[in-house]
Amino acid sequence: MSVFNWIKRPVSLITVVCFLMTTVLFSYPSNSYAAVQPTLVHEDEEEAKERAVNDLLLVAVGAVGVTLGASLLIESAVEMASRVGISELIIGLTIISVGTSLPELASSATAAKKGKHGISIGNVIGSNIINIVLVLGTVALISPVSVADKVTNLTMPILMLISFLMLFFVKGD
Repeated sequence: MSVFNWIKRPVSLITVVCFLMTTVLFSYPSNSYAAVQPTLVHEDEEEAKERAVNDLLLVAVGAVGVTLGASLLIESAVEMASRVGISELIIGLTIISVGTSLPELASSATAAKKGKHGISIGNVIGSNIINIVLVLGTVALISPVSVADKVTNLTMPILMLISFLMLFFVKGD
């Protein structure tokens, strides 16, 4: 069993704190970011409030729909797979990962269709960072996570290879 087979609380605490610090640092707009912001059309205050309420309502309805759809997909797929005797690792690597990625796929495809390619790329990269750092870090804070040799010896190298190959698909401006 290698050193990497246990994700313990101190490491996960450092990971979560680093994530939160990075989030705070990137939350402040930089000068280069402000320079590329489009100029906003001035609208009256009442219209701006109405638009904000409408946007928040759409986000809330969309979040509820995505959550319910993903939940139904995952629960049904896990039930079917467990009846057949498929292992938890395979269920996690396939069914659950697809179920939780479908909302990201939908939002990234919509953003790409609208020409907002930065949102698509940011969604993919941000989601992976959140899943690896915040989700796994938080889980490990609650209870140390045991990682099988198969994961550290096979799955992690495949993840790193696919992440590296992604560099060739993303081009700069």
